[in-house]
Amino acid sequence: MDEDRDTIAEIAERTGLTEDEAHVHYHLDRARNLYRALPGRTNLLNTIRFDLSYKNMIDMLAERVLHRDRPEGWGMVYLDVEGNSPEDEQDR
Repeated sequence: MDEDRDTIAEIAERTGLTEDEAHVHYHLDRARNLYRALPGRTNLLNTIRFDLSYKNMIDMLAERVLHRDRPEGWGMVYLDVEGNSPEDEQDR
């Protein structure tokens, strides 16, 4: 699959995503564009479901930026009931 490194770098710069996260964003955009170009895609419900799934995944990337850039305000979203973050789990 061809990748546009300049576009990935631009996504990272524009959004605050890491290069890996921008890579995911790039492929989500490609998947959305490819899905929208499918012939015979007439089922509105499936289109809405796909678009909502796309938006949810993009939102997950945005939450990573918020958590990283503003952990004092948005980091609490990621704490479990014992006050542990997912990063704490990785360090164990």
